[in-house]
Amino acid sequence: MADFKTILLSELLDCGTSDVDILEDVEYDISDLVEDCNMGFGKVTLNGLMMSAFAFGLRDFRKSIDERIEELESAESLTKAEKKELKALKQLDPENDAESFHNYQDTSIWFNENKELYEKYCQKECDEFEENTGYEIRG
Repeated sequence: MADFKTILLSELLDCGTSDVDILEDVEYDISDLVEDCNMGFGKVTLNGLMMSAFAFGLRDFRKSIDERIEELESAESLTKAEKKELKALKQLDPENDAESFHNYQDTSIWFNENKELYEKYCQKECDEFEENTGYEIRG
């Protein structure tokens, strides 16, 4: 039997008591997620919180790619591998390349476009996304 807090959260977030556990691995500030949920969806639900967490994670992913692009573009010279990386990174758009499904514990996210480029050039960003959201971006 779930404890009082879990039952209360499940009622407030419109989910089952076992679904509440998916929030435990989210590292983003819950106040920011709630605010984003209220603004974007008009109410706070578990699925809305996870959509917001994924949006934050993809935003951070984009920022990291942009920083790497800037770093490569500001270098005095690039190796052949770095030129290839720069070209690949400029093709990436995490917010549009990723798709997600939100259904409580069946929630998932994957790259629908450019999967192989993300796997080759963005492992650090994929790891950070997983660390911050609790979800691995799948192929």
